[in-house]
Amino acid sequence: MRDIGFYNAKDYCEVTDEPLMCDAEDEEGNVKRKQVNLYGEPVFRVRLKRFTELTSEQAVAVELKLDGDEVVGYYLPNQKVRHKYLESLGKNLGLFLPEVAKEAHAHLHRHAHLHFDDVPTDKLEKMQRELIVMVGPVQARNLGISQAEIDDALRIYGDQESNTKGAP
Repeated sequence: MRDIGFYNAKDYCEVTDEPLMCDAEDEEGNVKRKQVNLYGEPVFRVRLKRFTELTSEQAVAVELKLDGDEVVGYYLPNQKVRHKYLESLGKNLGLFLPEVAKEAHAHLHRHAHLHFDDVPTDKLEKMQRELIVMVGPVQARNLGISQAEIDDALRIYGDQESNTKGAP
């Protein structure tokens, strides 16, 4: 779940030695192949790594393209799939409650339903990192969060608790 929700697309790509080319017309209208440059530097082609070059953690996050029994490629999860996994991870961490009950009277209950369909993925990721700090590193490890993610969350949000101790 974590591998799909937090994969980094750059980890699946590699830059080739082949420069990127495009068709360009000269003043006379002739079409010629021209190397693409950005800020005066050549731009090189980027390709997905071969499936056999992926680590086991990376391989878990991809969907295979098969031709019979042979792997011919793979797909990276799109934002919709990632969002579902991040939402599920947040629920497992206790970040999202399906219903929040508010009692106005002993016999009268009002329920607010929280929906996270329209919450951007980056905001869900930020909330999860903040939650890691709240539950602590031991509980976060028990929930399957990697040490690197815990260290990252503590580095970014770890000192916020000390900043709010005197607040009302």
